[in-house]
Amino acid sequence: MMAVRKRSENCGPKSSKVSFPIAMATPRLLYSTVLARSFHSCRSKVSQKWNCMHRIKYSTAVAVEPPLDSYASLSAGNKIRGYTILKVVPVSELNLVSVLLSHDETNAKHLHIARNDKNNAFGVSFRTTPMDDTGVPHILEHIALCGSTKYPVRDPFFKMINRSLSTFMNAMTASDWTLYPFSSQNKKDFTNLMSVYLDAAFNPLLQERDFRQEGWRLEHKDHNDPSSPIIYKGVVFNEMKGVFSSQHAIFQEAVQNNLLPSHTYGVCSGGLPLAIPDLTWQALREFHSNHYHPVTPDHLDIIENSVLKHYNKLEQDTSVPLQPRWAEPRRVKVSCRHNEMLPDSNKQTTVAVSYLLTDVTDVYESSVLSLISSLLVNSETAPFYHSLIESNLGSGFAPVCGYENSTRDTWFSVGLEGIAEGSVEQVLNIIDETFKKVANEGFPQERVDALLSQIELSTKHQTSNFGLSLMMSLNTMWNHDADPTVGLQVNEIISRFKKEMAANPQYLQEYVKKYFIENTHKLTVEMSPDEHYEEKQQELEAAKLKSMVDRLTAADREEIFTQGKVLAKAQMEEEDLSCLPTILKTDLDTVGVKTRVDTTTLDGVEVQLCEQPTNEVVYFNLLTDMADLPSHLKPFVPLFCSVATKMGAGGLDYKQQSQRIARYTGGLSLSHHISSSPSDLDMVLQAIHLQSFCLKENITPMFELWADIFNKIRLEDVGRLSMLLKMGVADLVNSVSHSGHQYAMRHSASNLSEANRLKEVLSGVTQISFLKTLSENDNQDRIASYLKDIAQHVLNKNSLNLFGVISGALSMLSLVQ
Repeated sequence: MMAVRKRSENCGPKSSKVSFPIAMATPRLLYSTVLARSFHSCRSKVSQKWNCMHRIKYSTAVAVEPPLDSYASLSAGNKIRGYTILKVVPVSELNLVSVLLSHDETNAKHLHIARNDKNNAFGVSFRTTPMDDTGVPHILEHIALCGSTKYPVRDPFFKMINRSLSTFMNAMTASDWTLYPFSSQNKKDFTNLMSVYLDAAFNPLLQERDFRQEGWRLEHKDHNDPSSPIIYKGVVFNEMKGVFSSQHAIFQEAVQNNLLPSHTYGVCSGGLPLAIPDLTWQALREFHSNHYHPVTPDHLDIIENSVLKHYNKLEQDTSVPLQPRWAEPRRVKVSCRHNEMLPDSNKQTTVAVSYLLTDVTDVYESSVLSLISSLLVNSETAPFYHSLIESNLGSGFAPVCGYENSTRDTWFSVGLEGIAEGSVEQVLNIIDETFKKVANEGFPQERVDALLSQIELSTKHQTSNFGLSLMMSLNTMWNHDADPTVGLQVNEIISRFKKEMAANPQYLQEYVKKYFIENTHKLTVEMSPDEHYEEKQQELEAAKLKSMVDRLTAADREEIFTQGKVLAKAQMEEEDLSCLPTILKTDLDTVGVKTRVDTTTLDGVEVQLCEQPTNEVVYFNLLTDMADLPSHLKPFVPLFCSVATKMGAGGLDYKQQSQRIARYTGGLSLSHHISSSPSDLDMVLQAIHLQSFCLKENITPMFELWADIFNKIRLEDVGRLSMLLKMGVADLVNSVSHSGHQYAMRHSASNLSEANRLKEVLSGVTQISFLKTLSENDNQDRIASYLKDIAQHVLNKNSLNLFGVISGALSMLSLVQ
């Protein structure tokens, strides 16, 4: 389960995503009980529920056995099992039909997506709008998963893991919604999980014991020793302390809270550690009754019988109003802890400027602003990459950067992290001047064309988790009562955009002037480390704890001791899990799916070609052997993989290379690949994995880009190399606070096998330490020399041991050759 806040679209060349209606924005913060999320969820880089029927929404993406043509018989106004069809919208570019329905009795809304996709997905979404920092929606998400009326066992989600064939199970809390999604390819399993999810969402037990376990409690440090100190405990309490140990989390929270201060976005939905102990069990139960109520998907009869027939329409306004606009810009300064892992202790200040933009329910306006955001910050050819990143004032873009469409009002941020405190005003001047330059000069047409090509490719590129991605991308706009089917119609949005561009050559420049240069709802946030930050936070927590403990009576203390022992005992008790549904052997498919792979050899290299209905997209994968790479070069492999497509190649400098990659492909990437044989742990495959994809019509330029990298890679620009190294180190260091458990597991396993040792060297804390030392080393020429040696070893035909192309036509073999 996870608490999530959607994050602004990633800045810079590491992401080519556009926050289009169906293009997922990257989650900003994920807090989750299962994984490690960064906002407000159970354990987990976006949850809210509604308590009125017309606010509760169920969204589904389900594989359909009847052909999509059969949905043509449905039309608005038709009645189905207590529902009225509001809209039927075929979307040819996504190969689906969307059906929007309303439940007659409760006004609950349901979106059904019909598509020939075996991976069925289902989700229940609630609008959850907290008005304080106690983290009530986040804690509620945790507790809802601690047992329900029909399934009264601890953590039924976790218990279902070994009873299910699910391809995804979790829950997540964002700033203003909570979502309970799952997916499965097995029909019986899908029905089982739907039953568990619906009962958890609408009939949770919400026991006080679970509130104390998942939220917060006072308890003796040693629950068996009444003389030990009384301290704060609780899953979410400790989770959020971990979240806000991150400089990024502090900065992101400060930006949203101060840019949108008038309503729910002015508070932390995940919960601030110092505010969480103010939440009571009674307040949590009231929040559930006011925000958790139903809506619907396919399987209408299941939802009607198990949920909706027990509810009446509930008229309670949980809508989020638009943020009142400011007449003057504002400025805020916040503090954070000092990060001793960063290379330069004197450059740990972050500054960003944020602009409030438009209503997220205005799909076209939001889409245009998303496009402009991508043109401003994404790729090495973006104006802010040139003016900010290449200034070498900082280590990278600020953690909040790009277009943010996960709130009612969308917004844009841009700035730098890893700068000297004295450079703040210089950065702010650069931001202002860059906007003025763009407003005067506009964007090169080739960049606009490349971005539109990326959108076309992303529409055709459909992954195995298509339903879940669709659910997440539509959830915010639907949460605010927009028509979700509008967000599916990408071609219509692009068509209108092209017409506007053709009619007005100043179209994008006018947007830049309106929303950035003339926009007075502008917030500047500056964050600098305070060497006493941790100490001050500990003092505030200690003072709050002392205030609560000092008020305890002798009876209170006895009750705390007793409750601690009861909770500890309950956590260790074995449970009867027979009430949980499971799948039987008869529910399994008896015939496996066979995929034909044609294998041949070209000049001594094994080539695999797989014919699949890829929607005119070609996928390329290649493994190049690095087992014989000298040991002193192997720690440099992650750096080599990171920079190999960002330094230029052949006749292209790095900017020209970036532009061609964006124009013709979905990106070129390299990564190390380490795996051991299941029968012999000492037999380890050591390789570099190269991958890319493109539209069928662009396969030639895609392979030309790879050919240049193989034959004429440029690694001599030590200035460029140094900048990329520093940016990479900053990203890795900042990942430790939210992925610390993964680094710890990798490090602890490093002595168990050769494969694990290599994984630690290449992607563990050992690698972070190694790169940090490199970034502090002035001998960049030596580093460049080592990278050239790696290129000579791995970027040649003799190192290739597997080459794969997945396409719609085997006739591509000649192109591959």
